[in-house]
Amino acid sequence: MTKTAIVCTGAEPRHLFPTFIIGSAAAAMGDEVILFFTPAAAPALVRGKLETVEGKGMPEMGELVCSLQELGGRILVCDLCLEATDCFGEIHELNHGLLPLPRPCWLPYCYRCSHSYFAG
Repeated sequence: MTKTAIVCTGAEPRHLFPTFIIGSAAAAMGDEVILFFTPAAAPALVRGKLETVEGKGMPEMGELVCSLQELGGRILVCDLCLEATDCFGEIHELNHGLLPLPRPCWLPYCYRCSHSYFAG
């Protein structure tokens, strides 16, 4: 099994759709998928926010998130990001299978990744 890491750098649809489309596709092909959200992207993870994201000609965001999770994809965010964006209380409930990580955080999860992408 290969490992794919995708870094989402913004909370706008132009950042979120590539993150979840590429992530879902990689997971469907059998990759272990890790999505990491930067401070600029963390507000998208507030409960109920992803489900409201729409884009012309794009799939339903809720379906992308569900398919990613069903295929074992993980969503990671550094707790520093949550505090820096004042989203900690709203996101900390392990929303969407979210895993808040202590700093310095996400690099060990990406060790030996076969593919890495920046959506931003």
